[in-house]
Parts: sequence; structure tokens; C-alpha cells
Amino acid sequence: MEKNGLFSQRIRLRHLHTFVAVAQQGTLGRAAE
Repeated sequence: MEKNGLFSQRIRLRHLHTFVAVAQQGTLGRAAE
């Protein structure tokens, strides 16, 4: 149970990190224009 929770939490963090990275790229793209 503990392992499963840690696994899902890790996936959630990875998804969040990817979302933030994409958002930052979009912001940088707008600033460059």
C-alpha cells in the first residue's frame, strides 16, 4: 500500500514538473516575440 502511494505520488510530481516546464517554455516564447 505504501509503495503504491509513493509510486502514484511520483507520477503526479512528474506530471506537474512537465506541466510547469511547458508553461515556462510558452512564457519564454511569448517574451522572445
